[in-house]
Amino acid sequence: MTTFVLVHGSWHGGWCWKYVAPRLRALGHEVTTPTLTGLGERSHLARRDHDFSVHVEDLVAHVTYEDLRDIVLVGHSYGGWVITAAAERIADRIRRLVYLDAWVPDDGESIRGLIGPEGMAEFERRAAGFDGWRSPAPSPSQFGVTDPAQQAWMESRLVPGALKIIEGTVSLSDPAAARLPRSYIRCTRALPAFELFVERFRRRGWPVALLDAGHDAMVTHPDELVALIREAPSVV
Repeated sequence: MTTFVLVHGSWHGGWCWKYVAPRLRALGHEVTTPTLTGLGERSHLARRDHDFSVHVEDLVAHVTYEDLRDIVLVGHSYGGWVITAAAERIADRIRRLVYLDAWVPDDGESIRGLIGPEGMAEFERRAAGFDGWRSPAPSPSQFGVTDPAQQAWMESRLVPGALKIIEGTVSLSDPAAARLPRSYIRCTRALPAFELFVERFRRRGWPVALLDAGHDAMVTHPDELVALIREAPSVV
């Protein structure tokens, strides 16, 4: 039995693992799906001054208070940023890191720096049309979800995301965290921005798996995803 901790990305919540979690449990695994502050069922806790560190605290506290050990920590999209930073503090509790079409920071990087001025301007433009400090979620179709029922389900749950989390930098200095095994699952129908991280993995000799799906594969391709996250891919 393996304990999987599934961490969602921006605009989402623990709800997005609805189709993946029961499949893993049916195979005998333990699964938790924490929701980060200000998102999902915790959207009422959103604050203008919350930055990336709040989400790292969320995950560290979840793993610690639930006394989870020997875990496989899975991060989707922005969740990759969160699991990387959390691993600096709880490396002794982690067996493996899995990045699902995710951001993977190097030391000192921020999402703002990686998306550049044009990308940041687009987030700010969308936020200006909302409340000034949160950017509304893209449509489910932009996450690769085309089924009308699934789109409606997602639209009722996606919430705006705070701009400030984009500014947070990651400090990577723990040798134990650096030694953790890790793998990357690239959703090949998603935006090309994540190819940067695929290349980083390949340069470092870490395994990469390709999944013929859009960005939200946990919604559209749960069976294929479960098979990939259960075992690290053996090819780069």
